[in-house]
Amino acid sequence: MSKETLIAEATESLKKLPESRVILVRDYIDFLLQKSEDEISNKNVHRLNALSAVFDYLEAEEDLYTLEDLKVRYSN
Repeated sequence: MSKETLIAEATESLKKLPESRVILVRDYIDFLLQKSEDEISNKNVHRLNALSAVFDYLEAEEDLYTLEDLKVRYSN
């Protein structure tokens, strides 16, 4: 089914609902739109972090401790 067909069917269904239910549907649509915007923003932030060199120093950091530094070893 195409997007236009789905919108037309949803519109016809909304016309049959009482106003209180239409308000609930509108609120849910607003929620979904906000969620989509948040997901897009999060993806962009992750992409920027991946392309950024801000955390590169962590990869070049030397190990501060070795296994020999352990006082007690626990086994599973």
